[in-house]
Amino acid sequence: MTAWQNDEASFFVEVAKLFIEFDCNEDDSIDRRELRHFLTSLFEMFHIKSPINDDYVDYVFRKIDSNNDNSINLVEMQQFAKIFNNRLVDQAQKALDKLKSESQDDQQ
Repeated sequence: MTAWQNDEASFFVEVAKLFIEFDCNEDDSIDRRELRHFLTSLFEMFHIKSPINDDYVDYVFRKIDSNNDNSINLVEMQQFAKIFNNRLVDQAQKALDKLKSESQDDQQ
């Protein structure tokens, strides 16, 4: 686990760096094309093997765009990334707990 996963401020700084990197036209917002690139990077970072098609990008875009202005600002992206990260951590913990339980069952 990296330091930014334990420190919300550091995590938000990392998300801001990614946001700036993927805000290709530097308009302080992410459009659907930029979001596709962001999601591709995020999935690669977390080794997620899932296709990113137009329907998926549109669905995620609508979920992130909380003020419905047809663009994603930095705060919206940070909130999305926080939820996404927390879900990944929860799933990893559940998987570890299951492995531990199965290992204990095998030893008995």
